[in-house]
Amino acid sequence: RDMLGHAFQEGVAEFDHHGLEARLPEHVETGLFRVTQELVNNIVKHSGATSVSVQLSRLKDRVVLLVEDNGRGFDPKHAGTGLGMRTLADRVRIMDGRLDIDSAPSSGTRVTIRVPVPA
Repeated sequence: RDMLGHAFQEGVAEFDHHGLEARLPEHVETGLFRVTQELVNNIVKHSGATSVSVQLSRLKDRVVLLVEDNGRGFDPKHAGTGLGMRTLADRVRIMDGRLDIDSAPSSGTRVTIRVPVPA
């Protein structure tokens, strides 16, 4: 956590948000917060990234969370067995959301989560 705070101060991590004038449903706020915690924790522990981007956008009927890093990447097909990935997938499923992971060894990682919300 201190490492991420330091990263924001040094300008290697950024957070951006769009369309969030109104509060989200509580279960979505909590779920996205926990998912973001897990993703950032994984970046700090495993990726070796020097740049991290977190974007949260509300569209008409959904919220999109995008977390990207320039770390070492991984093969998503072989990453689904760990507790962290299962927990992440479970949290997204509880929100009726969709989880997409785009990564490859030596290519960084891009995680996109789409969660439906009332318009």
